[in-house]
Amino acid sequence: MDVLRSCLQSVLFRLQQVIWTCMTVIGLVKNFLLYGSDCFTVKKHPKPKCLEGWDERYIQLKTLRLHYVQTGTDDQPLLLMLHGFPEFWYSWRFQLKHFANKYRCIALDQRGYNLSDKPVHTEDYHIDLLIGDVREVAEKLGGVDDCSVAVRASFLQ
Repeated sequence: MDVLRSCLQSVLFRLQQVIWTCMTVIGLVKNFLLYGSDCFTVKKHPKPKCLEGWDERYIQLKTLRLHYVQTGTDDQPLLLMLHGFPEFWYSWRFQLKHFANKYRCIALDQRGYNLSDKPVHTEDYHIDLLIGDVREVAEKLGGVDDCSVAVRASFLQ
């Protein structure tokens, strides 16, 4: 009985694959007939208004360029803000404003996120490389000894 049940599940699974594949192909053909080759082009989207008006900058590290947003002045202590997965600097928008009078706040887009460089290979996202990026940013922007780091980990909530 288990063999029959297993075979039936396998057949139903394969049937579902065929149905979804056919629906996808039909949708692609329909779009191609309606819109021509334009249906395969990536469309440019305007920047949302909520992302405008920030002091956006880039920092060149040894192997890649990272994007960040800064509040505060260069003579204040460095507060480095690191987003979690799958976020970007904007998750720190309220803290950036709140701490701007006491700290030089840097909300960093880590490698692979938002406007930062996106390495191709998965091994380029190893935790040791991510830690190295943070250390290098801290050294270039204010020194590791005078740096506070805030981490946002949404999976802990």
